[in-house]
Amino acid sequence: MAGDERCSFNFYGKRLLLCLIHILGLAPLCENMVNGRANKPGDVVRAKNGKTIQVDNTDAEGRLILADALCYAHNFNPKAVVNAATLTGAMDVALGSAATGVFTNSDWLWEHLREASIVTGDRVWRMPLFQHYTRQVTESQLADLNNIGK
Repeated sequence: MAGDERCSFNFYGKRLLLCLIHILGLAPLCENMVNGRANKPGDVVRAKNGKTIQVDNTDAEGRLILADALCYAHNFNPKAVVNAATLTGAMDVALGSAATGVFTNSDWLWEHLREASIVTGDRVWRMPLFQHYTRQVTESQLADLNNIGK
């Protein structure tokens, strides 16, 4: 089952359980077809928040639409934003099937996810958000950001 299908099922399950929390699901979708208008290495696109992104990896289009979805999500003033995307095989290399990788700058959200993982048996592992990684994606000759780390 793909990530978006899993999320749709979970939103439906939440309704069945009569949870008293408001959840909004966003499913950014795109098509990665080759044609004359397709992104090429070196192209620069403008994200919803106005930042420019240099496209160096045309197979990383999911990151571009994810960026816009995360910006759009903030229109709803959420207490938390959870991205359940399956955008990279690198997480599989790092953790395999032993755990789900979690990137968060919120200790509050991390604690809730960790506690939920203990109850459900779905292990989670907090991944680092070092400044080193920020520099890797902000060093771009043509734009504010680069869609791959250097």
